[in-house]
Amino acid sequence: MSRRWFHSHLNGMDTQRILLDEGVEGSFLVRKSYSRKGQFVLSVRHGNKVNHIKIHNDGELFDLNGGEKFTTLTNLVEHYMTHPRVLKEQGGIPLPLLIPIGSPEPTNERWFHGQMSRKEAEYLILEKGRPGSYLVRESQSDPGNYVLTVNVDDKVAEIKIRFNGEKYDIGGGEEFLSLNDLMKYYSYNPMVDHNGSVMHLMNPVNVTRISIAGIVDRVFKLKHQKYQHYSFGTGGFWEEFDVLQQWETKRDSTKDIGYLDENKSKNRYRNILPYDHSRIVLKCDKSIPGADYINANMIKLEPFALAENYETRNYIVTQGCLHNTVDDFWRMIWQEDSRIIVMITKLFEKSKEKCIKYWPELGQTNEYSKITVVNLGEYAHQQDMVVRMFDISLPNYRHRRIFQYHYMGWPDHGVPSDAGSLLDLQFVVNARQFNIEARSDVSHPLTVHCSAGIGRTGTFVVLDLLIGLINRKGLDCELDIQRTTHLVRSFRPGLVQSEAQYQFIYTAINHYVQSICSRISAEKKIEMFGREYLNIKYTDELATIVGEENVPTLNPCTAQRVLKNAITCNTYPTTDSPLVSPTLDKSNVVELLGYDPGKPITPTPTIPITADSCPNSPTSNVFELHSYENITSPLPSSECDIGPPPIEAPPPPPQSPIIIL
Repeated sequence: MSRRWFHSHLNGMDTQRILLDEGVEGSFLVRKSYSRKGQFVLSVRHGNKVNHIKIHNDGELFDLNGGEKFTTLTNLVEHYMTHPRVLKEQGGIPLPLLIPIGSPEPTNERWFHGQMSRKEAEYLILEKGRPGSYLVRESQSDPGNYVLTVNVDDKVAEIKIRFNGEKYDIGGGEEFLSLNDLMKYYSYNPMVDHNGSVMHLMNPVNVTRISIAGIVDRVFKLKHQKYQHYSFGTGGFWEEFDVLQQWETKRDSTKDIGYLDENKSKNRYRNILPYDHSRIVLKCDKSIPGADYINANMIKLEPFALAENYETRNYIVTQGCLHNTVDDFWRMIWQEDSRIIVMITKLFEKSKEKCIKYWPELGQTNEYSKITVVNLGEYAHQQDMVVRMFDISLPNYRHRRIFQYHYMGWPDHGVPSDAGSLLDLQFVVNARQFNIEARSDVSHPLTVHCSAGIGRTGTFVVLDLLIGLINRKGLDCELDIQRTTHLVRSFRPGLVQSEAQYQFIYTAINHYVQSICSRISAEKKIEMFGREYLNIKYTDELATIVGEENVPTLNPCTAQRVLKNAITCNTYPTTDSPLVSPTLDKSNVVELLGYDPGKPITPTPTIPITADSCPNSPTSNVFELHSYENITSPLPSSECDIGPPPIEAPPPPPQSPIIIL
């Protein structure tokens, strides 16, 4: 969780003004107490007033009015955010912490790691660094100040950096107006610790974790420092990707099964093999050598591997089929109960076979190792995508519907020039997966393949994981693209194959965030003229209608409506879109796509997001990001009634309420 809600030097009057002018119901921040040294204040907006609650700090633990004690401010805030009924006003009215009011970071340099524990800092300095490596983090024991961590002869040294609200220093000596100035000074003027050891600041350990609000600046810096790795505070995409490649060479996972003689012919590329520990093992007659082998891996991250309270789906990542592996492919789909196949390659590229056609012709039936596959329909979804619906069956088992999303917009070399089309693919795949799992209440792994099953496949999986995190946590979350890529690579080697693909993930995330923020900005501009457009395109054309000045405040209901219409209305094809199959009637189309292209889409509310988290956002209005499911009736007429009421979360476990006095 980001700690941008902490403001080290706000007074009570400024806090009151910010929460009333920029906040909404449930907005909050934490600040230092001006009247009580070493203590803190939690300020929460409720209606048109601001409640200020003392946070007691005894030097080790934090608590509210004698309530539960926590080791850090972050743990305290997270607790009351996830238990919204515990904190109450004097009259017993709940005072939930919903929307954090963000504070600016002291620097955008990548040696600044923000909220990081002492243990994490020590690990990074010793694991990734070398003598002279350094980083700066926020102090957890003394919020508002910072800690410089340095590798001195493979030992960790820590120096406190003090900030008095105006200047920075290290406890005597020079004072500096910015953290950047302090760090530059000591990079040229080494410090000496109490033991006489000289601390040279030579190699910054750069952060890869980033807040959504900083994505624009991070992409800009990485692009413009692309080949200047290990320069002061920057390094470019090359440096981050090179670290991934080095980690790959240190991994001790084996690939012995793929090297067996009986399995060599089943590998499209002789050096791209699955890890043994995560490979898909086919159920078979054990007496037949190699019968259990397919060049595929299951990605199954540990719960909360990317963030707290965010469990990811499972993925099957595999190569494009060969003539002798088509039967194995369908056996795998049936055995693992996968219902969606994402194919990110053409059958041929530059006259080279990339994947054999493993499905029957339209309206035809083929049998693959006793599994009957019927091609029920195909639909051209925009220019670069075809959606296919298959019925598959095995004797004595119920039939299953399988959906294939065949994306052909990836160029033969490099990456797509426009991230929008791949984001469209990701969006419709997730809409389908959501509908399937909502009906069955069972999780199904998502199968993804390209040709080798590592480059484009890995790019899609990492992008899907990160966008899922944004959708679940909101625009106040933090992402770590390098770490996420590292995690998925632990299941299949080489996922995200090139620096260009790694950079594309950054570009696509940036595009996704900017698209959401553009919808807000566009709606504000439209409301200036008293008009309402219900069909905003996915591109940013509308953002140029009027200038950025005098943008009015956007109310939450309008923001919900604009996000709903902006992302969905032109993402889906209309009833005039070309049907590859002339035999499909409307009901077939609805089943094939998972929604009625002639009807609006109703969102299901999931999480709150603040426009304050949007880069360069002029206001801090709250809206909600939605997942989408098809309905067969028009939207309610009321502006604020955007669908059926959300299902209430179960009440939190009983706790002693905190009463504000």
